[in-house]
Amino acid sequence: MKTSEKWAFVLIGNDRTGKTTFQKHVVNIFTDQQRHQRLDCDLIFKISHPEISIKINSLMIGNRSIQERIPKAFLSIQEYFEKHFKDADICIISSHLSMADLKEIIDSCHKKFYNIGAVFFSNSIGNSNTSELNRDASLLQWDRRFLVTNPLQEDQKVIDEQIRLAAESFSEMIIKRSSTW
Repeated sequence: MKTSEKWAFVLIGNDRTGKTTFQKHVVNIFTDQQRHQRLDCDLIFKISHPEISIKINSLMIGNRSIQERIPKAFLSIQEYFEKHFKDADICIISSHLSMADLKEIIDSCHKKFYNIGAVFFSNSIGNSNTSELNRDASLLQWDRRFLVTNPLQEDQKVIDEQIRLAAESFSEMIIKRSSTW
């Protein structure tokens, strides 16, 4: 018998925050698969990183923000969690800054016995159109809050490098914390 923790990380931000690219880099770090094209949605990967705790075996990537997939793939967040969400040791899903949706995501993850971490992006927090929404989202019932530093940039190469480095930092954090899970 084992006792373990399951974690769901919700990447939060509206379009063009870097959430999808971030997930692709996390997959590249944790698995022996190098993904350069767009990821399909709701994929499970076997974790093969040599430094992660042996208790952590699987990674689920939601890829696109839940809101971008309603009503194409499912009708509601509840239906997503009932029919599309896949159980794994670590899950990464994305959401736009909708308070009602975020509350439902938190409740759905908790009902599946996940600890849930909010992952905020500094380019969204620094955006005058979304800064207050980010503050409101931070007040929700997350088990942990994390901040990805990716300042607003114009040069796509700089943006890509920022996101890659942020995904590496995030992955290192998970690796270190997994020894206590």
